[in-house]
Amino acid sequence: MSRFQDRAWHSTVSISAATSSLVQNLEREERAGLYTALKELESLKGRVASSGDNLQNALLLYDKVQVLFYRHYAYLYLRNAVNTQ
Repeated sequence: MSRFQDRAWHSTVSISAATSSLVQNLEREERAGLYTALKELESLKGRVASSGDNLQNALLLYDKVQVLFYRHYAYLYLRNAVNTQ
């Protein structure tokens, strides 16, 4: 490996490590958002049919939870699939 290739490789490794750290922090924040939305949805338990506003709020929260869950699921699945170490 030439000196230039060696420097480029080390730069890539350090950028990759920094990016990985940022992505993991973002994933934790997204997961916290998912848990918050789940708790909000759970708080409507038993009251969904009592009013139209509650029903609409429950449906919107349900959609939000679905999006957040599948985004999180896809990230974890892909992270595992790419992890070849």
